[in-house]
Amino acid sequence: SENIILKPSSISFSGWFKTSSTSYNIMIFSMEGAYAMYYNNGQLMPFFDGSSGGNINMGKGYGDNNWHHFVALNDGTTTKIYVDGSFISSSSEDLYDIDDNLNSKTAIGGQYDGNLLFTGQIDEVIIFNKALTKEQVKALYEMNLS
Repeated sequence: SENIILKPSSISFSGWFKTSSTSYNIMIFSMEGAYAMYYNNGQLMPFFDGSSGGNINMGKGYGDNNWHHFVALNDGTTTKIYVDGSFISSSSEDLYDIDDNLNSKTAIGGQYDGNLLFTGQIDEVIIFNKALTKEQVKALYEMNLS
C-alpha cells in the first residue's frame, strides 16, 4: 500500500477556515515543512515544492470573517487551488519528494515548529493521497454545506 506521506505522486488537502486577519505569512496547514497553505491578508498561497519561494498568492477577499472551504492539490507538476467549490488558479510546481527521513511534523493552524500561527478558526482538514478532480472538489464542498 502507498504511504500518503512518503513519496506521493500526487496529493490534495482541504479544509475550512474563517478569519478577519490582515496578517501576512501565517499558516493554515503545514506538512513536514514541504507542503503548506499560507494565508496572506485575504489571499491564499499553497505550496508543494518544499519552499514558498516563487509561489504566488491566489484569490482574494478571504479575510471577510466568513467560512471558506479550500482544496489545494498537486498532480506532480501543477498546483491548483479551489475555494468554495470553484477553481481559483494554478501554477507550475513540481511535487517535493518527502523521503524516508521525516523529521518535521504536520500542523494545523501554524507551521510544524509552532511559528506562523493562524488567527481565526480552522475545521475539517483532510489529506488525500491523490489529486482530486474538479468534480470531487465540488462534491466535497457541497457535502460539507449540508
